[in-house]
Amino acid sequence: MSFKIRTKLAIAFMSMLFFFLVFTGIIAYYNQQAIYNINKRVEAISDEKEIVDNLRLAMDRILMPGNDYIITGDRGYFDEFKKNSADLEDYLKNMEAALKRLEADGHAASKVKEKREILEYVKTALQNIREISLKIFAIADPVADKNAARLMEEMDYKWSYPAVDRIGKWRKIDSKEQREAIEAAQATWVRSWMIIIAGSIILSAIGLSFAFFYARIFTRPITDIHNGVDKMAAGDLKIRLDIKTGDELQQLSNAMNEMAAQLDGLYSNMQAMVEEKTRGLKESEERYRRLFEGINDAVFVLPLTSDGIPGNFIEVNGVACNRLGYTREELLNMSLQDINAPEMAGNIEAAIKELFVNKQVMIERIHIAKNGRRIPVEINAHLFELKGRQVVLSLARDITERKRREEKIQEQMDYLERFQKASINREFRIKELKDRIKEIEEELKRAKGA
Repeated sequence: MSFKIRTKLAIAFMSMLFFFLVFTGIIAYYNQQAIYNINKRVEAISDEKEIVDNLRLAMDRILMPGNDYIITGDRGYFDEFKKNSADLEDYLKNMEAALKRLEADGHAASKVKEKREILEYVKTALQNIREISLKIFAIADPVADKNAARLMEEMDYKWSYPAVDRIGKWRKIDSKEQREAIEAAQATWVRSWMIIIAGSIILSAIGLSFAFFYARIFTRPITDIHNGVDKMAAGDLKIRLDIKTGDELQQLSNAMNEMAAQLDGLYSNMQAMVEEKTRGLKESEERYRRLFEGINDAVFVLPLTSDGIPGNFIEVNGVACNRLGYTREELLNMSLQDINAPEMAGNIEAAIKELFVNKQVMIERIHIAKNGRRIPVEINAHLFELKGRQVVLSLARDITERKRREEKIQEQMDYLERFQKASINREFRIKELKDRIKEIEEELKRAKGA
């Protein structure tokens, strides 16, 4: 028994499979490398921002012992000064190591140079702050001492504030670099999708070419077989197919000649084929369902009218149900207005307008669970057409922990700002007390003279 058709089809299939594997391999390698590099860059910038924040806090803390010593005269603050100084030195070493890593990773030379200049200035400021602080602690009785106050003022305004300002500039540079890295990641995904779409079109064109080529080879004998089958089905069981292709088509025609009297078996085979197709469709649907339910974020699918009015959800995944505390049936009878916080109602229209323009939008919202719990989420929504109507696919990521970290950082920054204001107010108060003491001394002198 020959297998010429199978060989031909196998060659065609393997050719298509080869192109597909090559294409898939290139995309996988490209994405793996690009995403790895971007993630590495974002991680390095995040670590650097953390070091910068710690450096700023340490710069503020190193001033406290000297200032408190001037106010109280307590020598115990000298030990606190030494500890804060050592901590600041460690942060500077960590920052030096971070800059070396950036240089090794091929970071932009101009940005590294700017950061290194800031680092050198902070080192210089630290050295001068240490020297001035030692002079302050060398004063036996610093309370109401003019020289101690002058040294403290010099340490604040000449070295500390400019250093903190430069550290803030460094953090702005890191924030800008982080935004650029995130934008680069998004651009990488866009390029990947463009390559995938282009590759799919090319592969489809190749597939159509192969189909057209083999159709021309097989069309004529298949047409003869088709006509013969029609006649057999009409009851002309004496018909005989005369196919001389030397391959499986000829074998098929011979077999059909032999099976003319066995139409019942043919119908049974056709029924088996139908069942196989049905089973394949069910398996395909099950694979889609597992993929849909396997996403870690909450997924909502909802239709939009031509006026941009969102309707009830038409599909949700298990994460959405578990997070909000509703059953799937309950959510399918709800819409965005039912799960969004009331204060977010005015922002829906603007987001939908942007969605119609860009086909994609990323926004932050607050969802309200069934038990009333408020859940901050980051939503990545995509607009597409399904069965002739506009449909939105939204992926909602829970950002509760991220918001908590941001609030904690903001609380620390507010605390530092209040401390800085308090320090300045104490200095002005000390100056007023000194002026008052001087006035009293002059009044005593005048009283003695009288």
